[in-house]
Amino acid sequence: MNSLQINSFLKMGYFLDYKNKTLDFDLHNVDKKRYNGIDETELIEIGTKITQQAIEEHFEKNTDICVPLSGGLDSRAILAGLLKCTQAKKIHTFTFGTPGTLDYEIGCNIAKVFGTKHEVLPMTQHKYNMQELIDTSNCTDNQTVLFSTFPLYKLKELYSNHKIWSGAFAGTPSGNVYTQNSSNSIKGAKTNFINHGYSLVKSIKLTNCNDIELHKLLDLDFIDKEIVTYEEQLHLKFAQLKWIAPHLLIKGFNNCAPFINKDWVAFMLSIDNKYRIDQYLYKKILLKAYPKEFAFKTKSHYYGCRLNAGKINIFLHRSFNKAKETLMQERKNYVKPSTNYINFSDGIRNRKDLNKIIYDNVHDLIGRKIVEWIKIDKIWNDHINCVGDFTDALLALASLEIHLKAIEQKTKV
Repeated sequence: MNSLQINSFLKMGYFLDYKNKTLDFDLHNVDKKRYNGIDETELIEIGTKITQQAIEEHFEKNTDICVPLSGGLDSRAILAGLLKCTQAKKIHTFTFGTPGTLDYEIGCNIAKVFGTKHEVLPMTQHKYNMQELIDTSNCTDNQTVLFSTFPLYKLKELYSNHKIWSGAFAGTPSGNVYTQNSSNSIKGAKTNFINHGYSLVKSIKLTNCNDIELHKLLDLDFIDKEIVTYEEQLHLKFAQLKWIAPHLLIKGFNNCAPFINKDWVAFMLSIDNKYRIDQYLYKKILLKAYPKEFAFKTKSHYYGCRLNAGKINIFLHRSFNKAKETLMQERKNYVKPSTNYINFSDGIRNRKDLNKIIYDNVHDLIGRKIVEWIKIDKIWNDHINCVGDFTDALLALASLEIHLKAIEQKTKV
């Protein structure tokens, strides 16, 4: 592992030179002229059909089904599509994270409303241990920051014989990173991607190289930016395939990801970009295709509004939630609704399992003398003493060490 690879991990949270050997996005079928002259209503009809077909092509009657269910759009879309294929009582779902958060509570509520066989996996009760993290490292190709992946051993216990349906990959094709201010140059797009894209560590600079040096690892045969913006191509080929895929489609399970379907991807990228701003058409499609499932609030839409909420309701809902958060945040056991997985910042300080694992691994990393430019002791002490919040840096550093340990264990076998 060379210095540039290490730097890419410490900046982005994954190794930029990783090669995904099983998945890819085929952008050659994208055609911006294909849907010229077709109005919004017809586009919604076409998108509804393509979305359901993408799900149905993976459905097998005699296979056990499992859907990881969060508070977002994509996992619910998968569940809704499956409910057109089979009964809810035949579908297993699970939600993991922190009780009280939008992801956790909305996911559990949807399962309850529609009657799936649901399991809750509260990460507040999960105890992190080294061997499970090493096994998780291997199941993610030693590729991404750990700790926020599914609890591996529990998943194997419950769903080793199931097909696990993931909503991964829907975001970028449907427009969640599209911007009208995208770069006209490849160099500018790479700079935007490294600095403002899916870079993980933002609290402190862990790298000892200029960000421009990381451009060498963003090797890609770009297509015309008028077809797919350069930034979106980077998100598809790097963030999605090198971070999201190994992170969510964990090896050792029968994974299924309908939103990488070539026809679905081509449709979403071929429509006029005005329909892709803030995933506009995608949301309209979900409301048309699955009105019952999307009659309930989602995490992804204005802090828990319904997708069809009006502007006044959105404003009132947002104002209420901001005021509530301001009033409640000083309370000792307050759970911020937008928390992902668990409150790692507090967990590193106060949970014995997280504290010990993070401490041991970042200090083992010091002993390797491969990141000597980083003042790891200072980062640790400043975080523990609440001088600053360096959660992202500590998780990245600890994950790097765990990956190295996992690789060494495999080499010895």
